[in-house]
Amino acid sequence: MKALLSPGGVGRPSFILSAGLFVCGVIVVASCGSTKETTASNLPETPQPSVESSSSAPTTTNATATSAATTTTTTVTPTTSERPSNVPAGKPPEGLTDLLPDHNNINADRINLIFTPWGWPDTDDFQQIALAFTGWERTAIPYGEFGYPVIGDELAYEAEIGVFGWEPFRSNRDKFNVWIIDAEPDLPMGYLNSTEPEPIAGIPNASFITLAFNPFVDFPNLSSLAGLDATTGGESPLRVDADPFANAMIAIDPSRPVGAARTLVHELGHALFGFADEYVGRQGVDASDTPRNSFWPSCAADRETAERWWGDLVGQHDPMIEVWAEEQAAAGFALDEEFLDHLREQGIVEFIEGGCFGDEGSFRPVDDTLMGFEFPAFGPQNRRAAEAVIDLFTGEL
Repeated sequence: MKALLSPGGVGRPSFILSAGLFVCGVIVVASCGSTKETTASNLPETPQPSVESSSSAPTTTNATATSAATTTTTTVTPTTSERPSNVPAGKPPEGLTDLLPDHNNINADRINLIFTPWGWPDTDDFQQIALAFTGWERTAIPYGEFGYPVIGDELAYEAEIGVFGWEPFRSNRDKFNVWIIDAEPDLPMGYLNSTEPEPIAGIPNASFITLAFNPFVDFPNLSSLAGLDATTGGESPLRVDADPFANAMIAIDPSRPVGAARTLVHELGHALFGFADEYVGRQGVDASDTPRNSFWPSCAADRETAERWWGDLVGQHDPMIEVWAEEQAAAGFALDEEFLDHLREQGIVEFIEGGCFGDEGSFRPVDDTLMGFEFPAFGPQNRRAAEAVIDLFTGEL
């Protein structure tokens, strides 16, 4: 069992891991994913995309984009330009393989993301997808016809950024190590609720991510329950132990692996930050007299809670939308400006009636986020809450 974070001044943890799971982002406690004006966001500045840069295709697509592009690229190789000078590369613990050479150090005060395979017929393919999904270069990676990163002058059909292309990961690479292990669980969900999956034990601040290759027909993506009990709020997170995070399992469709790239970021929203799903219109509460829970930071049961949680962000939108669009364009897939304006409008913070599942009387801050239908931004309210968790780590020795 993993207790994530305890809010300041409150005796019990606000994030509790139990037997529940997030299924495909859907919260299942018993079994578990008008004209507005935009003001400048006070969120931290987002690193801008490289002009030389070479999800799945966005689920928000109604955009006009190049249908295919000829892209010359080589195997993605992580850089170490932002490694703190006082954190030398560290030798991987036994059983772990360093996915980011010359960056990882197990002794540094970091969050450890550990990719593990299940069902992959080719280890090299697993490592290729794990590295692409990591997205350490922060640029959009072009993918070929069958959903794998393109090699050489292969024709690219779409592009997607990996975990570290999205904020708040993008600005905090030095707070993370990324590893892989070859040993796989007996079942795709084998490591989901384990705090010390075999054969790896004793890794602090770890989240195990199982990439399950073609597990079953319509098998859901899952993450351990890290934050359902957030009714007391997580405004002041504290580190309470060395095992704070949940794990995730991502189903990989062998006909199009890239389709799971953005889903991974969504599941990490559950596993690392305790975010709830924001599936407006799906599994909402129909009866007006049915009690609603507030789930920090985006699902408010009433207007008073909403004003306390995100009132200071009203009118802002997450600039990650622009960064994502620029990365897509740099990879050869420019998006229609009218479509981008629509996304910006969807991402403006206000008090929207009908919370994360559209329940009557509840509120949400924006129309959609990465915790909803894989919108290309977490949104200002989620991003701020995630940064508060990441900021508990120094990244240094």
